[in-house]
Amino acid sequence: MSTFAKNYFMPLQFSDLGIHKELQARLVDLEISVPTEVQKKVIPFLLEKKKDLVALAKTGTGKTAAFGLPLLQLINHEENSVQAVIMAPTRELGQQIQANLTLFASYNPEIAVVGLFGGATLKSQVEALKNYAYSCCNSRTFNRFNRAKSYRHYKYFIFSIG
Repeated sequence: MSTFAKNYFMPLQFSDLGIHKELQARLVDLEISVPTEVQKKVIPFLLEKKKDLVALAKTGTGKTAAFGLPLLQLINHEENSVQAVIMAPTRELGQQIQANLTLFASYNPEIAVVGLFGGATLKSQVEALKNYAYSCCNSRTFNRFNRAKSYRHYKYFIFSIG
């Protein structure tokens, strides 16, 4: 089959986007087999380690997987620190992102996703961050942690507005 036919008539798979086999296997377990349009554009961009990205897509189009899958792959398992912060404007969206990333990351026990939300003490949440790769929080909580200088050395920052 020609390259033209492959590119325009056959759906891309996550392997075509550069997603590792372990993550691909987890996606199969979750019955996610074909990437959405936003995932086809965002995943390769992020895996190439380009700096900034703004991706706009409607609700339900797979934006969390679009940024979450490459980040899970880029996390350095040897580094015991928070490497990515995902900020959401509401507690509900932050909890949804945390739940999805926890499912995606379940193939690798070295990666954990921690949710930081109001209703818990700052000290307990700072303790929860030790040795974790991701945190999901709302803007108010992020501001509290930033002021406390709890984790300013993250590599990736995502602001997801839903």
